[in-house]
Amino acid sequence: MSEENLKTTYNMFYKKFSGDNIHNERIKQSITNGLLGLALLMDVFTDIGLNFKEATGYSSKDIETALKTSVIKELLEDNTKSKSVVDITLETFSRMAANGELTRDADYDCVKDSDGDKVLRLNYTVFYDRFLKYCKDHNLDIEVLTLGSFKKQLSKMNYCKFYNKPTCFHVANTYNGTKKTFRAAVLVVDKLKNNNIDADFMVD
Repeated sequence: MSEENLKTTYNMFYKKFSGDNIHNERIKQSITNGLLGLALLMDVFTDIGLNFKEATGYSSKDIETALKTSVIKELLEDNTKSKSVVDITLETFSRMAANGELTRDADYDCVKDSDGDKVLRLNYTVFYDRFLKYCKDHNLDIEVLTLGSFKKQLSKMNYCKFYNKPTCFHVANTYNGTKKTFRAAVLVVDKLKNNNIDADFMVD
């Protein structure tokens, strides 16, 4: 298979999962690499004059289905929808809040907005460095994005109403009611729950 055909085949397999319910990029890439390896193996069978299905008893479709089933069972713990790096980051924010690492009304709050939606507002540009330190100090085995990458990916999530909305929060470590305007994320709580994101400590 030529280099050009290799790239085309890889992109074809990857696009099959772009609209799939598997959202974790590393998992999608692993499946794609597996299918690419299968395509190369089938080329070898063709080159030596063998029929892959007759020789192995399996079609390429059988193997593709088995691969996806195995990924869902072993890597996603039988959940058909994997959590994205943004979902996992939000769950980590919630654990930080539960552990006293984030402060309600200064780092986050939960209110009903003008549309009547219950929303979680995150002052994340202020506490993101603390999140990075928290991950390092607790040796968390999760993918960590830069602040810029997190903003970009968060803005694309279906539960994100705004990712950069001017919002008033109390200034941390002050006790005189001082408030300032920060750029905050505004997330719809019902949609967070629909996506099975555990942010209960911050939204209850």
